Amino acid sequence: GTTGAAGTGDVITPTYCEAHADANRSLPYDISKDFKVVHVLTNNNSAGYWKVVATPDCSDSPTYPPFTTADAGTDAAPTTDGGTDAVVDASADGGADANDDAQTLSLDDPDAADGGVADAPVDAPVDSPVDAPTTDGGTDAVVVTDGGTDAVVVADGGTDAGPAAPACYEFSYNPDGCTGACWAGVVFQVTDVQGPSPDTKGVCITPGATAVEFWARASKNNVPVKFGSIGEGPGRTEFTLNITTTWAKYTVSVPDSDYNVTSGDMMGVWNAFSVVVEPTSYAGGAYIEVKDINWIKN
Repeated sequence: GTTGAAGTGDVITPTYCEAHADANRSLPYDISKDFKVVHVLTNNNSAGYWKVVATPDCSDSPTYPPFTTADAGTDAAPTTDGGTDAVVDASADGGADANDDAQTLSLDDPDAADGGVADAPVDAPVDSPVDAPTTDGGTDAVVVTDGGTDAVVVADGGTDAGPAAPACYEFSYNPDGCTGACWAGVVFQVTDVQGPSPDTKGVCITPGATAVEFWARASKNNVPVKFGSIGEGPGRTEFTLNITTTWAKYTVSVPDSDYNVTSGDMMGVWNAFSVVVEPTSYAGGAYIEVKDINWIKN
């Protein structure tokens, strides 16, 4: 008849990424194309013990600089002689001089393989304040931030093509001397805003990705590393893998959810990949390398 009432069903409003199919990055998706901010995660204890290597050695026979005793990047005040004219011992900080940082230019539940050390949340409020990402004048550089200190820009020659595939990243971690909760790591982001937050921008990735595939190795054999994406969550978005000293391919699953609404603006993914470590297995320091990071559909 013509007198029936209008339907009262819910109207489903498409998300930004659903409404803008042309904005979706196709699978497999190389995160280095868009996620150029390598945001360093540390807490107040571990700042300075985890570093991003500016020039990674991704060769089959890498050279890893030796670690020296870490002083978290600070030098003790020089020893004085109480006001006399004796010579001041400028090295009285136990050797924590410029050579300490020679290696610079180099996710898990309590029951996991890292000795049961519980993780602090990846985006815990103890993260240092963040600055706006440093730019390199418009090139497609990888911007490395450290949560509020001076950023380091690693340039790719000024081209707009992005890093040459496979994009490789190297990190050094030496927790010796660190006390308290000394977890550390990085999150690959679009902007240097630890999120999700209103200012966290994302990237639309074609729905259906089931895993993040990547290659990894370490300078120390069989060390546990927590890899993940989207956000913290042991066993759901972050997974602990023991990596070896030779390159090997690994995968971690992407949660079965609408990942394209995880950024603060609900316009895509804010965290494409993360690497987090605990100090238990890293006495004496170690280097960790990852490359060729891709979102895939199995």
